[in-house]
Amino acid sequence: LLKKYLTNKNGILAEVENVVNNTKITNTLKADIKNNIINEKIKNSEYLLKYTEYSLQEISSVCAFSSQSRFCDYFQRKNGITPSKYRKKYKKR
Repeated sequence: LLKKYLTNKNGILAEVENVVNNTKITNTLKADIKNNIINEKIKNSEYLLKYTEYSLQEISSVCAFSSQSRFCDYFQRKNGITPSKYRKKYKKR
């Protein structure tokens, strides 16, 4: 159920991202919207890392990143640690 919810939620985020990419709006606004979308994806991935056993590949897919490497790059930029290290540090047992 959680995976279905996140897939649907991120499906909406992915659709918004697609619209933003194909709409003539200012670059500043476009960047702000993209950053908000990425932040939501990262927030969802943090939850999955803490509370599930999903692999990084599964998490990157569920959270609608274009690839696992892109997910890891964005995650590390935002959190200062890799998703694997984040999971080890914050995993709820």
